Amino acid sequence: MHCLAPSGAGKSTLIKAMLSMTKLEGKVHLPQQKYPIAYVPQDDAVHLSLTVMQALDYACQLRCKVLSKLNSLKYIEAIAKEVGLNERLDLRIKSLSGGQRKRVSVALEMLTKPTFMILDEPTSGLDPGMEAQLMQLFASIAKQYKILFFHRKDKQSLWYMELENSLRKVKGDKDKKF
Repeated sequence: MHCLAPSGAGKSTLIKAMLSMTKLEGKVHLPQQKYPIAYVPQDDAVHLSLTVMQALDYACQLRCKVLSKLNSLKYIEAIAKEVGLNERLDLRIKSLSGGQRKRVSVALEMLTKPTFMILDEPTSGLDPGMEAQLMQLFASIAKQYKILFFHRKDKQSLWYMELENSLRKVKGDKDKKF
């Protein structure tokens, strides 16, 4: 599903309210989740000095404690391949493009096998070609996860991407308050 709205309409605030990351005067009710909800923020929260493998390995050690070291390496490699980073595992994150950094952020969240993934303006700051590549990735992983995108209203490419009927598009009205 998509939530499109102009800049400043409160998309990030809505996300933070949904995830109980901010105080509200009211309440937000979400269906009970048996598995974790993944959140990929607009600004990538990755350690730039680590390699992709190091970042994924550290996150896996913290989040996937039941996996043995051998199984965790296989799991990391499978996720890296799924997001198109299998050839980049030994590179430092600071040397990656913006789209590749976003893929690292998505891979970090995929480690927990979430049933629901929230992406806050995941293509912000990317050129149209990289944006299209990331949207294809999201269409692919949408087959496994329920994904909610929050985008600025000017992201026209969303309307041209067919997301395998896995995602339902909701057009935001700039006059509507969230």
